[in-house]
Amino acid sequence: MHLPTPGPRLACALATLLACGPAIGPGPETSATTDASTTQTVASTSGASTSDTTNPTTTATPTTDLSTTDAPASTSTSATTDAETGADPLCEGAGMTSLPGVTIEFPPQDCSFTLAEAAAGLGIDFTVTIADPVDKVTPSPGDAGGCEQPGPSGLILFAEVLGNDQHYCICDQGLCPPGGTAITLAAGMYPGTFMWTGENWSGPSDTNNPKGPPFPPGTYELRIVARGQWLPFGEPQPFEVLGTFPITLTP
Repeated sequence: MHLPTPGPRLACALATLLACGPAIGPGPETSATTDASTTQTVASTSGASTSDTTNPTTTATPTTDLSTTDAPASTSTSATTDAETGADPLCEGAGMTSLPGVTIEFPPQDCSFTLAEAAAGLGIDFTVTIADPVDKVTPSPGDAGGCEQPGPSGLILFAEVLGNDQHYCICDQGLCPPGGTAITLAAGMYPGTFMWTGENWSGPSDTNNPKGPPFPPGTYELRIVARGQWLPFGEPQPFEVLGTFPITLTP
């Protein structure tokens, strides 16, 4: 069949249609490119930025958790060890002072002992601390006859264990001539050890007073005290430096 040659108007319409076709194609490509770019940007923001922020946070959190876990683990291990060995926890003392910068303190140490351990002899450590020199201090003896003398710190320390109607001290050493000279306490740390065999006693007196019966099981308190006078403002002022430590005796 012979088809008629298209006229000018039909040719123009076809040309216009062909010209519009390519114009439609780039639209989706541009849209696709824009979507890809947007997606990449979001991916970059979500992937890089979120990853950078989240990962270190996530990494830091386990570190904190591990650190937090380590502490209880250590405590738990210590508690387990104590439970397994039967060891009692260490004790610390307490105290008070009216002489500025001067204290009597007990480091952490055992405070529970059997009667046999006490009878064999206990040694409880303490430290007299003088932060700065203190002038015009007159120490006072704690025993009845005024026989106690200053120790390395310059203070006169009086010790006693008491509780449950039991009492140990060196309260009576006889009668000694009076003292009472003002001194300057030198700054420093002065360690000492209180020794005790778990018995009642009031001291030897001047008659060789024998020691009494042993303390029964129970809870007691060791008190180490220093007393005297000092002149902070030109007028004598009494002072007291006290340290206390718990002692438990078991069968």
